Amino acid sequence: MDDYNALLSSATDISDAFEHMDEISFHSFLKTKSEEVVLAIRYQLTGSYTDDKNALARLQSFLDQTPPLGQKRFAVVKATEQLYQLHLDSFTGGLRWEKIEG
Repeated sequence: MDDYNALLSSATDISDAFEHMDEISFHSFLKTKSEEVVLAIRYQLTGSYTDDKNALARLQSFLDQTPPLGQKRFAVVKATEQLYQLHLDSFTGGLRWEKIEG
């Protein structure tokens, strides 16, 4: 876990781009980040089932894409226990859960 936290703390945070760009713009943006060694997205679930499902699918797509050679990617989802349980099936493919109170 220490290696994970060290990598995550050294990552270039691209959360704002993820939240404010449509999928096509975001994928173009990712191409400009090919020299970055570690990329991370931190996303907080909203409680809107449809919006959360769409965001989780996009986050999984970000993780599933083959990154440039040597690049590591992380996606951390902040959610209450209740929202985590609601979307539990989305956390099987590498998404990390960060528990928040709420």
